[in-house]
Amino acid sequence: MKYLSRRLFIAATASAMAGCATNSFTSVSPAPAGLSLRNTKVYAYSFLDLRDPEFGPSMLDELDRQLTAAFEASAVTLKVLRFRDSEIGRSYALTNGGMAVPIRQTIESNAYREKALGNDYRIVIFPRRIAPAGAWKNYEIRWDLIDVRTDRVVWSSISEGRHLTLWKADEEPHERSKVIVDSVIKEMKKGELI
Repeated sequence: MKYLSRRLFIAATASAMAGCATNSFTSVSPAPAGLSLRNTKVYAYSFLDLRDPEFGPSMLDELDRQLTAAFEASAVTLKVLRFRDSEIGRSYALTNGGMAVPIRQTIESNAYREKALGNDYRIVIFPRRIAPAGAWKNYEIRWDLIDVRTDRVVWSSISEGRHLTLWKADEEPHERSKVIVDSVIKEMKKGELI
């Protein structure tokens, strides 16, 4: 009986925690009329792993997987490269001194992979702000969609979210990732990008 009570408590806690995750778009620079990502290839540069301790590695793995699947469901081929898996990112050390993140250099050093994929667009996913507040993690993520031919940002947005962490940073990775992915897909659909 004790075992069953413990399992019910854990299940109820996990369900409650998933409900405590939010992500909504607060700022959107709309895409030009008629722009659609359907039947295109997109290369994503995710810099969220710079904040791995706050998001958790399992959540970032799940986010990449869900984002790729959601794009594919909308007829978009997506390839994700995390910063620390890039040539520059492997030798990058995060310091407390506020060092600038080499976004442009990361993209330039990966040009041969983009060329091999033949992507039409790239999306840069960057953690603008993470603010731990006790058990809560508040964050802002910037999403910039860039047309590869012109190297211009064609859609830009900022999402704000938060999630509750009771025991470790990597709790409920599937549910937390789903909240973020669902909101970005909803925003892109609203802008008729997908």
